[in-house]
Amino acid sequence: MREPLGLFPPQTQKLPPTRDIRQALADRDYAGAVAALDTIGMGIMQGERDIPLSQLFTWLDQFPAPYSRSPVVLGVRAWLSYEQMMPTRALLIVSELAAQCEEQLAGPEGPVASMWLMAARAFQGTLYESEGRNELSLRAYTQVRSLLSDFGFRTSTQALALEPEEAERLIALDHSGVCAVVIDALAMYQAASDRGGTARMAHHLGQHYLDRGEPSAARYWLERSLELRRGRRGELPLAYTLDSLGMCYAQLGLMNDAQAALDEAMRIATNVGSVLIQAHALSNLGDVYRDRNEFGAALELYRKSLALKEQMRDTFGLATTQLALATCFRRQREFGLSADAAAEAGTLLHGFGDPSLRATAVMHREIAGTLLGNDGARDRLARIVEEQAGSAKVRDEVLGQWYLALASHEASEAEGVRFHLDRAFTLAMRHRHLHLLAMEIPISSGLCKPAVEQAICPEALAGLVLRATPQGLAALLEHAPSAAKLVAAAGRLGEATALTVKMLGAFRVMRAGREIDLTAVRSQKAVSLLKFLVASRGKPVIREQILEAIWPEAAPEAADRSFEVTVSNLRKMLDPVAGPPLILRKGRGYLINPEVTLDVDVDRFVYHVERGNWWWQRGQTVPAVAEWQLAENSYRGDYLAEDPYDDWATAERERLRELYMELASRLGEQALCEKRYEEAIRWARQVLANDSIRDTAFRLLMRAHARQGNRAVALRDYRRYTEALARELGEEPAPETRELARLIRAGEVI
Repeated sequence: MREPLGLFPPQTQKLPPTRDIRQALADRDYAGAVAALDTIGMGIMQGERDIPLSQLFTWLDQFPAPYSRSPVVLGVRAWLSYEQMMPTRALLIVSELAAQCEEQLAGPEGPVASMWLMAARAFQGTLYESEGRNELSLRAYTQVRSLLSDFGFRTSTQALALEPEEAERLIALDHSGVCAVVIDALAMYQAASDRGGTARMAHHLGQHYLDRGEPSAARYWLERSLELRRGRRGELPLAYTLDSLGMCYAQLGLMNDAQAALDEAMRIATNVGSVLIQAHALSNLGDVYRDRNEFGAALELYRKSLALKEQMRDTFGLATTQLALATCFRRQREFGLSADAAAEAGTLLHGFGDPSLRATAVMHREIAGTLLGNDGARDRLARIVEEQAGSAKVRDEVLGQWYLALASHEASEAEGVRFHLDRAFTLAMRHRHLHLLAMEIPISSGLCKPAVEQAICPEALAGLVLRATPQGLAALLEHAPSAAKLVAAAGRLGEATALTVKMLGAFRVMRAGREIDLTAVRSQKAVSLLKFLVASRGKPVIREQILEAIWPEAAPEAADRSFEVTVSNLRKMLDPVAGPPLILRKGRGYLINPEVTLDVDVDRFVYHVERGNWWWQRGQTVPAVAEWQLAENSYRGDYLAEDPYDDWATAERERLRELYMELASRLGEQALCEKRYEEAIRWARQVLANDSIRDTAFRLLMRAHARQGNRAVALRDYRRYTEALARELGEEPAPETRELARLIRAGEVI
């Protein structure tokens, strides 16, 4: 994530002590308060302290003119506007600061004004660059370099951990001008052993590599920045780097590392009140879930990110998230929705200075159009890809060439397939984008057969196998069985035969996103046996336990014969052509083969509940609620709802139902806290549909109705609860429920 480029002299010594800003404002010592604010701002930037951003707003509002127009106050106000995702407002403020400083250059305050002018121009460059207004950013960054030279900060790149040739390459390929500034400043801060400044510039250099589609190089600099920022008292700069590092890890296919980095960024952002980082981290977490093919979870995170960006009027951020949605919809084969999201991104980007990002939006739209078979979409896609050739947007060219190859395959144009595939593979290998193509295999698996049979870029094919999801591997084997040698050589044959099992609600089994028709087994006992073995996954179950659970009333000999036939039928139905068998025998026991990757919705549900509870225990409401909502999306009904009378499933069904009701209650309580009363009522009723006398749900219902002003309805809820409790248990309501009813009758605030 791009943080504002802040350039100040190297910090060779600790900042001098200043007055406490609260006391200075209370005493109307505004000069002292400005000095204190300067120290606080520098401390935050250097990672020396954290201040809730809302507190900074409170202090800023207390400065009267002319102090409210001082460089310090204007600089902090511009940065906070950036944090609120209001780049236009930030640009207006920082432009005012720059103009003010230029007027003071010839006067006695010239040296200080020059320093603030350098900081203002660097910030302007960040804002222009983020909007793709490269001509303006280049102008701003050129003045920054000039000011650096004037201050005597020109430093040899020999002190820099970057080869001169590499520095020259980066500068030559950069159209915004930021790279030259960052390299100069990085050398300057390193030479002065300024830890905070070096960390900032390492972050910017890593972000620059990331923007150019070079995640391996980005990783080095971002991890270096992370190391420098770890352990400091102020965590906000750390959150910026963690967010960028999460994006970097995701592009490298390191999804667990990506999630860990983004989770930590979310925690810090929530603590300090940075909506900007929260919005970015939510969108980037959506990318992680999307690339795991967990599309429901990804869509939920994207929608949360869009809501924050809409709230803060972050048009550019809205566009980038719409582009992420376009990819998500495409991978779900929702090509019409993908085209719509890409078109929305293009509309949002109208008027922004970066033509390459608008071209990306158009390209995503035309890819969807090509998949839909729209007239002229393929030709338009070819033109866009040709225009993108040789630009910094290598990812776009790789993706465009891949789908042109698919279009050629569907048109039976063998030469076109070879040309576009070779181009896509060559670029992906050179720029480390094989992970990008691996994600596309499940929806473009028709390309697998010609790629394997014609041995187009064998090294790239082997790389795809290493990076593909289990769904992608299964699609590869389905369309190109001869790829089994590649998959086996990569040690991923087990993943290629992965099964997804839905046990919450209707029982379903899928491989590579395609549902397996269990009726073809022609035996309900076979389906029951599969359910029993999946429920016992991870440990063998002895034959006698299976017979007692599935054939409880059959004679032993008949049950034995039926069991053997059932196991044989299941293996025929579910064992892949290549890969490990689903059911193993181990001594007297049977189990699901541990080599088969099994994705069970029960595990996903429990995982998200526990993650949400972990965040909640640490006082982090936003990520906790996000996890609980992902868990709620997984709960499509009771555990094995179609088998209500199977005794062996009863205990697990009750455990999961109780877990779900606790989850729904917490979501309802949170909705109540946020004054979303109808939603709180819906959650309360959902709990009561499962447990008609649950006291916590009735109290939630009563409070929600009372806060809506419906005291009569709230008291009617109480009477209904009292009657149900007496009828079913012969008991009275708990004391806290009776007290709540008394407060509602008295009209007191609850």
